[in-house]
Amino acid sequence: MDRDRLGVDLARQQTKLIRELRAVRISSDLAVTDVAKAMGVDDAVVYRFEKGGTNPTLATVRRYALAVGAMLEFGAVSVSEHARDCIRRAADSIERDPGRRAAFVSFHTREIEGSWLDHPVPDVQEKTATKWNAELHG
Repeated sequence: MDRDRLGVDLARQQTKLIRELRAVRISSDLAVTDVAKAMGVDDAVVYRFEKGGTNPTLATVRRYALAVGAMLEFGAVSVSEHARDCIRRAADSIERDPGRRAAFVSFHTREIEGSWLDHPVPDVQEKTATKWNAELHG
């Protein structure tokens, strides 16, 4: 896995953590002003934190977690283990969803048979409407 891809995945994990912390705040019925007061900062700091408008330090993340009553769980894995996990999750997702499986097979079939640019992309709305009409009219 190259460094750029790893950087993207790390940024996604950070965004996911902040979304999860915000969800804890909301489920705890805490307003942004409550969290800001508990952290000793201005409301705008909390708004920017929740919107991803900052690159918070670990200390800031801990202070926010304390203010909303959240427990943080951290972990680290090697890049190769992370890549295996990503592939495993993608494969599981494809296996569970027949639509994704069909799209995956179709894409890779075109890839093997020739350039995907040589094949027209099916109109998703048209397919959905056709399927809906068939189900509706029997």
